[in-house]
This record gives sequence, structure tokens and C-alpha cells, in this order.
Amino acid sequence: MQTPENPNLQSFEFFPGRAVTGPIIISHVPSYGIDAERMADTADRLHALGEIARSESDITSTELKVDSLTGKPNRRALVEQLENLTETQPGKVGVIFVDLDGLKATNDTLGHKAGDALICKGMEVLDAHIRTDREQPDTTGRGAFRLSGDEQVAIIPDVQDSDQMELITQRLQDAYEQNGVPASVGFSLHHPGQPVGKLIDEADKEMYEVKKQRRLTQQEASRNALDPEVRQIGEEVVSKLGHVGLDADRFHKLWGTPGR
Repeated sequence: MQTPENPNLQSFEFFPGRAVTGPIIISHVPSYGIDAERMADTADRLHALGEIARSESDITSTELKVDSLTGKPNRRALVEQLENLTETQPGKVGVIFVDLDGLKATNDTLGHKAGDALICKGMEVLDAHIRTDREQPDTTGRGAFRLSGDEQVAIIPDVQDSDQMELITQRLQDAYEQNGVPASVGFSLHHPGQPVGKLIDEADKEMYEVKKQRRLTQQEASRNALDPEVRQIGEEVVSKLGHVGLDADRFHKLWGTPGR
């Protein structure tokens, strides 16, 4: 743009609102093959790469919330979902905590493929039991999650009271037994103002109490399955072990007899 004061001077705007004025100098400028069309093409390519990067970032963020074995949401997704639900439904969110019994023994004796199959089967039972409509995606926040190893969790929103949670949990325990999946199930119910981590921990503790009781029941069933005379002899032997200084628990392990 020529200035009115001097037609030999040209004004250029290198930056918006800031003009630089100087004389027009015409000289040979070597061409490096960079023209407007190629620059526009380069800009389009950079924009496309940016879109791809953003898309991959979104995919990576989603994958971080999914368990690779079962395809179900993981701990990260569980905590995020619980934080949202306990804020909108304080005091009405239940958590079910499941521990698959005997997973380590399955891995040690049958291999990790069998252990993985047990994990997936347990998740199928949990997911099928808590979903109200298997044909439609759930929009209430209800869902099954895999924490790690043999631990699986379910969120039950809009819970009325602990009696309802106890009924749901018992039916789930029955479903595991019907499908041949050994599991212990516990639950907790959110209290207004309770942190999400404590809510999960309470369900975990309840589950271990159930596991302990199940173990005692199984041991009692094993003792009752023995012939009465054999059981009486075994109990007499165990009662005398204390007099000779032999550990009763060690005796059970050595001879394969049921412990107390």
C-alpha cells in the first residue's frame, strides 16, 4: 500500500494492527518451490494430523477405563461413576463387591487360561444379574466393573434401603452357585457425605466376612461327611495333641484331616 506522502514507500502489515513502512525494492528472489497453494496444502495436512492426534487421545482415554480381559469398565471408571452417582443420589447408591474363590488354585492347577475363563464367567453372571434390560444400554449408572485379579464390583443406583441390597446380593450369590462359579459376595450402602473409597472398602470388608463364614460352613460340612466313628477317633487324637506339644493345625495339614 503506497503512502500518500511518498508514493515510493510501501506499507506492510506483518502483524495485525502494526504496519511497517519502507521503500519498494524490486530484486530477484530465488524460488524455493513454496507457493500459496503448497502452503495451504501443508496447513490442511497439519490440521488433519491435529484431528488424528485428538481422536487418538480420546481413544486412549477411553481405553484407560476398560479392562482388557473382560471388556468391562475398570477401577478408574468405577470411581468416576460412583463420584457422579453419590453426588446426584446421596444415600441411595449401593455397591456389591465380589471375590472369585479359588482363582489362584485354578491358575496353579489348570493354567492361566482356565483362570481367565473363570474371571470372564464370573463377570457374565454379575452383569446378567444386575441388568434390568439386556437388550438396551443402561442409562441409570447401574453396571459391572472389574477391579483387579479376582475382584469384581457392581453399582446399584436408586436403592431404597439395606434390605433391598441384601436381597439383591443373596440372589446374586445363588446365581453364582447355579452357574458353578465359586464366589463370595458382600455389599455396602452409601451414606450422605461418605467418600467413594470408604464405600468400596465397606463392601470389601463385608465380602470377606461372608468368605470367612462360607469357609467355616464348608469345613463343618467336611467334618460331618466323615464316618462318625472315624470323626470321633480324629477328635480324640486332636485333643491329645496338646499334651505332647504337637500343633493341631500342622497335624491336619500332614494327614489331610479336616481342621476345626
